Amino acid sequence: MTNAPRHALHTRQVLPADIPLLRDAPDRADWRTHPGFSDLVAYWLDRHALFRQLNEAIIGATRDHAQKALDPAPFAQQLSRQGALLLGELQTHHHVEDHHYFPMMVRLEPTLQRGFTLLDQDHTAFDASLHSFADQANEIIAAIGDDRHVTYRTEAFADWLIGFGTGLTRHLEDEEDIIIPVLLKHRLG
Repeated sequence: MTNAPRHALHTRQVLPADIPLLRDAPDRADWRTHPGFSDLVAYWLDRHALFRQLNEAIIGATRDHAQKALDPAPFAQQLSRQGALLLGELQTHHHVEDHHYFPMMVRLEPTLQRGFTLLDQDHTAFDASLHSFADQANEIIAAIGDDRHVTYRTEAFADWLIGFGTGLTRHLEDEEDIIIPVLLKHRLG
């Protein structure tokens, strides 16, 4: 598979057309009423919803703090708690996918190999982003109390989080388009 810019997580706008999807996959609107809908499918979709919600909450709190609408101590606690939850859950989710679900799904649907390779590459790209997230959040938390520096760092982090969220959303949507139809078809879970 080429590593063209349109395939890179932080530059692609849609799932590339050369990434095969499951033939006759149900539309997103029909997933929850599909006969193969299971607790596993619901869990997967709920985890993805949680990741989106946590990122949005962290962006909101970071913006509020930068604009002096959220005091430093509550902001630091929220950033620490929600940031650790987001990072830990994403790392665990990606690990389980890479080492359990993706290989199993490729065995079930070998024609989707390139899609799973793309998702695995996303996870590798996310590793650097997760480390950057942690580093920036820790710097901000450590700088709480030094108004001059923390405001600048907080504003920069809020901007960075928007880009992080765009990549996260792209990955989650592409992953859902590849994985959920397989789960539904094979009634996994």
